[in-house]
Amino acid sequence: MRLSRLIIGASTAASVWGLMVASAHGATDPNDVHLSKFASTVKQVHRVPVRAKWKQTRTVHKSVRNHPTSSGGRSRVETKQNLYWMARVINAEAGGESRMAQIGVGDVVLHRLRSGKHGTSVHDVVFETVGGVYQFSCVPNGAIYKTPNASSIQAAKDVLNGAEDVPHATVFYNPSETSSSNWVQSRVRVKQYDHLVFAK
Repeated sequence: MRLSRLIIGASTAASVWGLMVASAHGATDPNDVHLSKFASTVKQVHRVPVRAKWKQTRTVHKSVRNHPTSSGGRSRVETKQNLYWMARVINAEAGGESRMAQIGVGDVVLHRLRSGKHGTSVHDVVFETVGGVYQFSCVPNGAIYKTPNASSIQAAKDVLNGAEDVPHATVFYNPSETSSSNWVQSRVRVKQYDHLVFAK
């Protein structure tokens, strides 16, 4: 019995020694196997969210790209925003003027928008500042925030649907309220409606 235990003990020791020698020569340690599997698992855990996130991002981009648009390439939401501010700027600048003058104010805003030099929305055009000065007086005096009347709303719709009364005009002013030395007086006149002169 003692002899067999001795033999088994010697065999076990030899096996352990063999494993030690094998490990020293670059054989795979059982612990290394576990670490390798763990590292592989970690990589997989980190990979999955990346692929899922990329797939989700691509889906969102596709959704935005295929969003229904109106004429002019703007989404329906953007069109509503443009109408909102167009009606207010027309009302603020020409609410008491004729329909032609109201259309003219809207045309000036739209011409500036289409030029690509004054922003990407009606809001951008109306609230633009140059040298810290607003380009539309209705912004600093607060008139832009007044609820527009029915004629201003209709004029805004007409302008956004293509009404054109003052071709290429990008500015307008009231001669009786504008100094003769003001730079705007040097611009080429297109038309005058009521109290407003439209120029380019």
